[in-house]
Amino acid sequence: MITVERHGDIPWLVIDRPERRNALDDTGWCGLADALRAVEHRPTPVVITGRGACFSAGDDLRHAAGLAEQELLDYAIDTVLAAIRAVVEHPYPVVAAVNGPAVGGGAELVAASDVAVAAASATFRLPEVALGVAPSQFLGLRPCGPKTMAELVLCGSVLTAADALGAGLVGAVVPDADLAAEVDRRTTAIASAPEAAIRAAKRALTRDLRAEGLARIEADIRAQLAIPAPATP
Repeated sequence: MITVERHGDIPWLVIDRPERRNALDDTGWCGLADALRAVEHRPTPVVITGRGACFSAGDDLRHAAGLAEQELLDYAIDTVLAAIRAVVEHPYPVVAAVNGPAVGGGAELVAASDVAVAAASATFRLPEVALGVAPSQFLGLRPCGPKTMAELVLCGSVLTAADALGAGLVGAVVPDADLAAEVDRRTTAIASAPEAAIRAAKRALTRDLRAEGLARIEADIRAQLAIPAPATP
């Protein structure tokens, strides 16, 4: 489900399930986290993108629907949040090449990334509240202003790529045909900087998330599912 390609020295992690709009089940989320860990030793940025016309439809609801309460908690924290954590804690910048719609967990991957470039046709949507849950990870990542987050979360509004640029969810929007070239340009620029400076900048940019944000997201997930955290020894 996760295919690793290379643009020169830069690894591209491709969510490769176009028949399901690149929806991620446990295999996909775990595969993404594993792929990120597998390239941690390479002193370069890493790109996440989707195969075909969609970035990612997020969680595969068919998989989640079949889980019992404790299994759902384990899946949300040990699988989905673990993949988001792998993006945030990766030692080098993670770049989202948003080639199409980013829905639910797909939008959360964009929010977790350090740099995001969107194709002009890309859209962003969070349907979780309509499905009976709150998008704790997106809210915890706080990728844009509160009014934009309310539109996405409460109203289920669809953001265009231009909207996402104005809200700060992505850093650039380019014609669809130019997406790969623009991402290559940015990753080449990042990779040309001294390795120590890149690592230090990534640590500084994610300090608050690593220190408190990820723990807050986990607590919010547990509160939604009404399952207490394990007692501290």
